Amino acid sequence: MRPRWTTLFLGMALAGLIASPALAARRTVLLEGFTQWNCGYCAGWNPTERQVVEAMGHDTVVVIKYHGWWPTINNDPFYLWNTSENAARINYYGVAAIGVPYGFLNGRTVVQQSASWLRNTIRTLRAVPAPCSITFDGGVACATSPTAVEFSGTITASDSALSNTQLFVALITNLVSASGGLNGETEFYSVFRDMWPNTNGQTISVGLGQTYNFSGTLNKAANWNATDLSVVVFIQDYTSKWMHQAAIFPVRPMWGMEVTCDDPRQIYMYPTDQADYLILLKNVSCNEDLYTVRLSGHRADGWTRSVESPGIPAHSDSIQVPLAVGGQAWLQVRFNPNGHTGMMVTNVTAVSAGDPAVQEVETFRALANPNVLLVDDDGGADYGNVENFILNALPTAIPSTRSYGVWDVTLDNVPSELLDTPDLVIWFTGANAVGQSVSFLEQAMLAGLLERGGALLLTGQNIPVDLRTSTFLPNYLHSQFQAPYPQAQTVSGVAGDPISDGLDFSIHGGSGADNQTRPSAMNPSDEMATIMWEFAGSQYHAGVRVQGNGYRAVLMGFGMEAIDNEADRDSVLARTVRWLIEGLAAEPRPEVAPRQFSLGAAYPNPFNPVTTIPYALAERSEFSLRIFDVLGREVAVPARGVQDAGEHQAHWNATGLPSGLYFCRLDAAGGTANHATQKLMLLK
Repeated sequence: MRPRWTTLFLGMALAGLIASPALAARRTVLLEGFTQWNCGYCAGWNPTERQVVEAMGHDTVVVIKYHGWWPTINNDPFYLWNTSENAARINYYGVAAIGVPYGFLNGRTVVQQSASWLRNTIRTLRAVPAPCSITFDGGVACATSPTAVEFSGTITASDSALSNTQLFVALITNLVSASGGLNGETEFYSVFRDMWPNTNGQTISVGLGQTYNFSGTLNKAANWNATDLSVVVFIQDYTSKWMHQAAIFPVRPMWGMEVTCDDPRQIYMYPTDQADYLILLKNVSCNEDLYTVRLSGHRADGWTRSVESPGIPAHSDSIQVPLAVGGQAWLQVRFNPNGHTGMMVTNVTAVSAGDPAVQEVETFRALANPNVLLVDDDGGADYGNVENFILNALPTAIPSTRSYGVWDVTLDNVPSELLDTPDLVIWFTGANAVGQSVSFLEQAMLAGLLERGGALLLTGQNIPVDLRTSTFLPNYLHSQFQAPYPQAQTVSGVAGDPISDGLDFSIHGGSGADNQTRPSAMNPSDEMATIMWEFAGSQYHAGVRVQGNGYRAVLMGFGMEAIDNEADRDSVLARTVRWLIEGLAAEPRPEVAPRQFSLGAAYPNPFNPVTTIPYALAERSEFSLRIFDVLGREVAVPARGVQDAGEHQAHWNATGLPSGLYFCRLDAAGGTANHATQKLMLLK
């Protein structure tokens, strides 16, 4: 039904401006909207309405969206979850006889479908003084069970008395993603769920300067996440429909936490560097809690790490962090290769003392010039857990004198310097689409690896077909494209081959990834490449090994992750890696010289109000060490001038600056320009 709009009346609301005292309570406007997920006009207006009210903030306007049984089929799940109370509120306003979308501001002003009108009218209504204020104990409602939300609050008649008016408390879901309606909407906001004590409200009277305490329970579904819910409280004259005041409060679980981190999930560093990782831990529950923060995960030999928090000393294994309701604390994980190559994978696990089942985990890894580099380029999919099975096989496939590390392309592109030092690179491409197996830039980096005598294992679908017009295929892999997508189920080894002799396996089914829809075939283009794998029952070649000018390489036109059994997967990897390493020096190449230009990890960090910032210059040069806030404004210059090469340090005193995140930037000029940046957290 096409909506019909009524005339706007603000007279009674504006009259309150004249009579209100100078120090009136700030009003929060309530928008009650009516919609249905089959309503075409609703899909056009609801996103605009949401954008306006979210930009204005909850202290200005709060929203409850009631879903109805019309204009088309009665299948809206948000209406069906609570038909009686949705219908009661719809009938109270007489909306069923009008149509949707429809809505009221503060119970009396009909919403017009104009963003500017809505914004200006909310501002006008907000300027009307409110007779009272609404608060919640602890500022939150609590999900005390999977199906119950309990609340306790106070109304204070700070500006005028309230007489025989109605108190309502509503539970809403902040945002729901759903599909199935006829209008194409997939996001529904401020969805009404339940009303306390009922849709008639609770009659209250509060004398001027007096308070009124209230408490109760709202119903929720067991599968609703508490942190996705809010409680809206409003006080309304039931006869005139005028809204005296409204407020919104978040719902929190009895025990819970949130962890957030802006730092990258993988970090490339030099063996001589020290770095840190910052995680913000928040108590989002209804109770104060003690969180145990533990470190776990792989560490290459010689690496060290620790975790600390402001006022809590660093420890290599775990610390305990007490947090009040709504409290937060920064966790700082410090790690140092101490001159060693390899990789560290760190799991930072926070566990609630109130409910040990409540846990959050942040995982990151750091690489420092590993001798063997595994590049995970599978497009983010977990095809047969390929990364793990390669990692599990590596310790037996490579000598103990060589370290290894993993870089995930889906988290960040491979930095060019990452391929400057490994002896062996294992690059797998999973089931990426045509044209996405190995990019032109990645080919250039792999060419550099081979030119300096490194070794390469390249495995995955689409590789030969993607490289068919590239010079990398004939010039470095000494092969040419043979055919796309051979319809083969089995790969067979070649008799006498040092890698594949005696091995035959399926690349479909079993415990493999079962993802080989686009393998491709290749031919050797000269005597430097030798066929080592065949697609059984065909004339197509599934893989070659290359003895190049000072390097070795293996190209597979299928993904190893698809080998249908673990034993053959491990054998193929181990044999391939051993043959590739045989072509290298007996020991790993020496580490690169320590990077002389560096910005070390500030300590302490977080800090209050002084921190020490270590840095090193590669040569005598003009330099600057500057501090910026999150808006990019320069707020301090701890050091600047000309200094000799070597290690230095500067101190920054942040007295007079507000708590928050800052950025320290080191710039140096000379024979080579350098710069580096790190985060600093000021906590007062």
